[in-house]
Amino acid sequence: MMCRVVWAIVRILPLLLASNAHAQTVAEVRAWLLEEIAQSHDRLYPFPNFGGGALTWTHGRFVSGDALSRLRQEISELPDHPNRPLLVQSERRARGEPFGSTWKLWSAGKDRWRLNHDFYTSEQRLYWDSIHMPGRQWDLTAQDLILFEADSDATDKFSNESIGMSALFSLEYLLTMRLARMTKAGLVAGPIRLGAGNTFSFDATTPTDGGGHDYALRFHGYWDPSARRGFITQNTVLVNELDPSIVGRTVTAKSWEYVDAGGFWIATVVEQNDPNDPVTTVYRFIDFSAGDREELDRLTQIPELDGTDPIRGPIESTRFTDHRSGQQIVSYGDGSTQTFRLMTDAETSQTTRRLRLLGWLLLAGILAVLGVIVYKRVVVK
Repeated sequence: MMCRVVWAIVRILPLLLASNAHAQTVAEVRAWLLEEIAQSHDRLYPFPNFGGGALTWTHGRFVSGDALSRLRQEISELPDHPNRPLLVQSERRARGEPFGSTWKLWSAGKDRWRLNHDFYTSEQRLYWDSIHMPGRQWDLTAQDLILFEADSDATDKFSNESIGMSALFSLEYLLTMRLARMTKAGLVAGPIRLGAGNTFSFDATTPTDGGGHDYALRFHGYWDPSARRGFITQNTVLVNELDPSIVGRTVTAKSWEYVDAGGFWIATVVEQNDPNDPVTTVYRFIDFSAGDREELDRLTQIPELDGTDPIRGPIESTRFTDHRSGQQIVSYGDGSTQTFRLMTDAETSQTTRRLRLLGWLLLAGILAVLGVIVYKRVVVK
């Protein structure tokens, strides 16, 4: 009899322990999730702050296999087809060559950053750098050095601040796997569901007045007891009233890595796939280097036309556009230069009004001619 009781206890005890661990894990996951949602938003918005350090990642879009073969056939005779860049990048990837874009962001907050953007065509590597610092804003490409009004904001026509915002889309995936989007989009996390092992899932929705929701994501992840935190591995669009075509879109994080120099976790590779679209979008973490404000200040000084940029080296730009003084200077191969005056906002508006008036006059003239032709035909008949 005693043996049976002991045997029953031995069989039931693991279940009881698992049940207790199960309940504790739900509480831990929930507490971590709510804190991580808030921290994820603050980590990215209004702008990432790496203390002057630099984060490097890549972003690319491609098709492969049969989809690549079909794309080749569809646009082989259409050099200006909108999917030509996709074909170029897909073929570069198929040959094992760099494809897509490489981004590097040095940042010490919203008003102190440099964003370097390298991208590839079928034959060459191009770049576009944007710098936003107190007292100076400028862009640099192989052809252009552009100076903007100092301390202007993103609503200003001559500003590069909006360019920096483009980096946030990639980092929202790599740094937060879209948890930062929850606060920005007003998504509310539902109950935690535990799965096999240490996995979990939950839905995030935007409630509507009717009791439903017009946007919903399903998140999957796992709990790491040693790190005492969770990691999001996947999220899928369940509902999107504004764009139903992306329902089923899945974003998957391959793995997570702790960056000692920056003190944060990051997804090493993130892929996005749509059920009705063969295109794969991939984001890949490359590296992070620590820095400080002094170093960032050195890396963001405006170079001279015949000078050197600390990142790109000797300046080879042939166009110098200064929105501060309203001038553009173009250099030619023979060493000569020519200066042009940039139109002001008022002049641009006036020109637009004149062109619009001219367009209406031309349209009225065309309609008049058509009216005469129709009238003559009716009279002849």
